[in-house]
Amino acid sequence: MKSQSTVDPGDLVQSIYCAFPEFSPGTQQDSQEFLRLMIDKLDTALKEHSSVKSSSFVFEVFKGRIETKVECKNCGSVSACEEDFLDLPVSLPESSELPQLNQESQKIMSEVDKINFHKKSKSKLSFFTKCFGGYSGKVLGLYDCLIDNFKSEDLHEEANLYYCEKCDGKYFSRRTNKIKQFPNVLIVVFKRFKYQRSSSKITKHIELPLSLNLDSFASEGSAPNYYLGGIIQHTGSLVRGHYTAFSKNHRDNLWYEYNDKFVKQRTLEKVLSSQAYIAFYIQNFEARQPLTNEPEEAYLPLEWYIKYQHLANPGPITLSSILCEHNNFSPLVDTCNAVPCSIKLWKHLNHQFSSQEEYLTSNTYCKTCLEYFRVLESRVQEEKALIESLSKEDSKLGPWFFVSAEWMQTWNTLMRWSLKTCVRPELPGPITNSVLFEEDELKSNLVRNKHYSVVNPKVWKALSLLYGFDVEVKRAFASIYFGKNVPDEEVTFPEEMYQRIRSLKIN
Repeated sequence: MKSQSTVDPGDLVQSIYCAFPEFSPGTQQDSQEFLRLMIDKLDTALKEHSSVKSSSFVFEVFKGRIETKVECKNCGSVSACEEDFLDLPVSLPESSELPQLNQESQKIMSEVDKINFHKKSKSKLSFFTKCFGGYSGKVLGLYDCLIDNFKSEDLHEEANLYYCEKCDGKYFSRRTNKIKQFPNVLIVVFKRFKYQRSSSKITKHIELPLSLNLDSFASEGSAPNYYLGGIIQHTGSLVRGHYTAFSKNHRDNLWYEYNDKFVKQRTLEKVLSSQAYIAFYIQNFEARQPLTNEPEEAYLPLEWYIKYQHLANPGPITLSSILCEHNNFSPLVDTCNAVPCSIKLWKHLNHQFSSQEEYLTSNTYCKTCLEYFRVLESRVQEEKALIESLSKEDSKLGPWFFVSAEWMQTWNTLMRWSLKTCVRPELPGPITNSVLFEEDELKSNLVRNKHYSVVNPKVWKALSLLYGFDVEVKRAFASIYFGKNVPDEEVTFPEEMYQRIRSLKIN
């Protein structure tokens, strides 16, 4: 048997504890809450390192969209609204509803799932649940939950009456929810926990289909096909519980259980008998061959190409991650971030994924941008050396000048910038000391280095000449709350120094 490499997630776990202290060892937390926090954290981090700030790879994996329609029973008019979702919470239907739900579920199940479903309905599990008041011999399946949650709802109660703009009044209505946009990975969360007067957990087994047909829940057209890719199981009570995970390995098509530091291969029967709390369904698609030996006629962004390799729907091709403002290849992007392909393939992919982009035919850096960034890089290095030399001329007697930490952070980031960082630099505007004040009064509890920095007169003079400022804050001492009465003493530089500073100023 070939040896397989493993990954030690220790560093990742420690990072999670730092990012989310509430999930430290020994605490009882909800895996759905953790999953949402984790997705949001990853999305934020990825957007910070991407030229596309609206969304990240993570959101494009999990994001779907629900369409809600409300029909006025008085005039028949329909209003619609849409809302994004990252997971799909579903309630568990009552036992009395199961016979009717089971019949409807049979209509949309695959043949394989129908066979498994009938086996379960005749199993000992169903016999015991029937004897002890569980499900009256009927098996609860994911389709039952989806049908129950997506059924139309009549709004007849006084508190829920719909205000119809056309009728200019509140009337009876019917509300319907459908899935408008299907995610690449669908996360289904079963509402097992009840938080009312007394909290409790619903322990009913839920039969999960291996393949998922969502055509009945699509707002229009047909839905993509999904297969079961993972399960999070919750065992124990609401107060003292334990989470384990089951995941299908796409390389060997085998299932594995992850229980703390232990990983074991599991049979499909064992996986499907788990007490699912969260189920992960992945869109089916044929494996795509890597683009090798392609002629260098056009270029695809690496960001999009990775999605193309791993997601059923990678979305439209967007060149913004590799283009500059002149629509040429950006010098802030490494050439390895552009994947070569033929123009014929580009046009095919452009059409297949509804893109509107014109293809990029060269990965040669934009000359205009390259010249600008080289000049900026040289200017940054010179300014950094200038401020460092002026900082060494500290006057222990003062006076001292104060710069908001918010502005200083932007300036320090610029001083660390170079073309090698492959990030567009943020240029500081005027020094914003006004953030240190509230209604013309200095804020209380300001802390040095956290809220402000202290610089000597020559550094302040140079920075104010380079960037300007909104409010000057000067003290006789290196504390922002003491020594306000400071005599006006103008700092002057030799003409040569003035000329040097003017040459560094960004227009």
